[in-house]
Amino acid sequence: MECAVGLAGAELGGHRIDRLELAGLAQRAENDFVGMPCGIMDQVASLAGEQGHAVLLDTRSLEVEQVPFVLEEAGLSLMVIDSRAEHRLVDGEYAARRRQCEQGAQLLGLQSLRELNDAGTTAEQLAHRLEGLTEDEAILRRLRHVLTENDRVLAARDALRAGRPADLGVILTSSHVSQRDDFQITVPETDTMVEALLEHGALGARQVGGGFGGCVIALAPSEEVPKLLAAAEANARPYSSGRRNTYLMEVFDGHWPKAEEGKGISRSDRLSWAPNGGLARGPCAVLAGHRCRS
Repeated sequence: MECAVGLAGAELGGHRIDRLELAGLAQRAENDFVGMPCGIMDQVASLAGEQGHAVLLDTRSLEVEQVPFVLEEAGLSLMVIDSRAEHRLVDGEYAARRRQCEQGAQLLGLQSLRELNDAGTTAEQLAHRLEGLTEDEAILRRLRHVLTENDRVLAARDALRAGRPADLGVILTSSHVSQRDDFQITVPETDTMVEALLEHGALGARQVGGGFGGCVIALAPSEEVPKLLAAAEANARPYSSGRRNTYLMEVFDGHWPKAEEGKGISRSDRLSWAPNGGLARGPCAVLAGHRCRS
């Protein structure tokens, strides 16, 4: 919504704006006016998506890679399931996770938690480094999630580059377990949904978004989709309106317009920004410009 409004305003006013600048303004709107210390992943995904690709974003290097993401040829489908558990991001828990990551980085003398991955740090080595620095086990858990999640992002990238999209299943599920046990941002509704999807044939599933409710995504063989649709509906919190909760996802271009030369918005070829470059949690790889279908 922020990006769409920004694009509309720029077009109506005849202003030229770089997509990174617009994404930053959209992030600032959430940080400074809503009070949500979010990253910039969603905004860039909305602006930089390319059909048939996942977007690999890196906030430290300010680089982006369009990674081929073609499921149909592999007989796979990506499902988006609304758990019907409302997001509770502004209750302070999201901000608390960010503060804990910042505290951990400060204790270790790091500018960025990514430095742990650069050094090839293992989870065991991380625990050893934190010994004597803090008695707060939560900080270890938060940092362990970031460390392992960054590794999972690169594993997902490598699998897609190699044309092995089915490998994402195990990565998705491992990510959800880490969210549940280490970052502690899942809720019973999303945990139950992931378990049900795995029991009924999904290759992998995880909660997505900032946590504490919201949606789950699942990768599954296409022939298993009807069974999974029924399982998802059976395990979702009911709405009195009877609103459906499950969709199949396709990846389309983001909503950055191709303006006429010399007019309107400038389409920059330099993409950037992503989570996990600093202290934010969450995967660097995102499915950008996505649309849901029945």
